[in-house]
Amino acid sequence: MFASVKSLLVCGALALAAAAQNINIALPEALVTVNPGDNITVQVIKPDSLTGSTEVGIAICLKSCTGYTGGCDAVDPTEALGSVLLTSSWAPVYHPDEWYPYQNFTVTVPTSFQSGQAILTATHFALLGAGPYPYTDTANQTINVA
Repeated sequence: MFASVKSLLVCGALALAAAAQNINIALPEALVTVNPGDNITVQVIKPDSLTGSTEVGIAICLKSCTGYTGGCDAVDPTEALGSVLLTSSWAPVYHPDEWYPYQNFTVTVPTSFQSGQAILTATHFALLGAGPYPYTDTANQTINVA
């Protein structure tokens, strides 16, 4: 009985540690309109966590929602990320007057990108804990491409 309770506690602790590592896209704001060829700033924030982590990298991608019944709500960007705009190391830092560390990336919307709604996705990879163990996470923002 104690072994099953211990296993349950360990699983719960790992789940909480992983959930605390989730990233968010602060910029661009949801539903902003961009043009093909535009350089845009993507600001990725990392909320605080009690679990130690080593950030390994980040990828920023853009996937058109055109042709999907239901638009972007019907798209699961984790199945296919779309056009890769950037792959990079990621080292979010604290800035004055900000709650969480973040890093800005400048990406270019492909000149041939289809107009309509699109999902901007940031996918990050980190090593968590003392073990460590691998962890990936994605954050999405719906934008409009003119």
